[in-house]
Amino acid sequence: MSSIGCLEDVSQLMRDWKEVNAKEESKVLDPKVPLSIERTLLRWLRSAVILSSLSIFLLHLGDKASRVNGSLVGVAALMMVTVPIFKFLRCSLDVSKAKAVQPMTDRGLVQAVSFILAGVLSTVLLVSVVLGK
Repeated sequence: MSSIGCLEDVSQLMRDWKEVNAKEESKVLDPKVPLSIERTLLRWLRSAVILSSLSIFLLHLGDKASRVNGSLVGVAALMMVTVPIFKFLRCSLDVSKAKAVQPMTDRGLVQAVSFILAGVLSTVLLVSVVLGK
């Protein structure tokens, strides 16, 4: 995804947010829907905390391969924080705009994070083989 596309998504998100805040009417919504969106975000953030702890551990080991691997895992942890937060905002806006009364299961976030982790872990393996002892 290009940086221009990302900026367009963020600007669209902000326009939608202003539109929802400008509305005065409230709709009856099943309370389980917003709470499930929040629970999903908290699960992703918990996973990101675990990855960032692993990153800090690897960064403090001392050898060059561990530092590179710790940096790569840290980048993956940052992506596991930012992507779910934007997804959370988008789902929250969709629910508040009544675009989706019952949100459908979205596998896009899981697939994106799995590709990120697969790339990082394969790079970690490559760095360990090249720079390892």
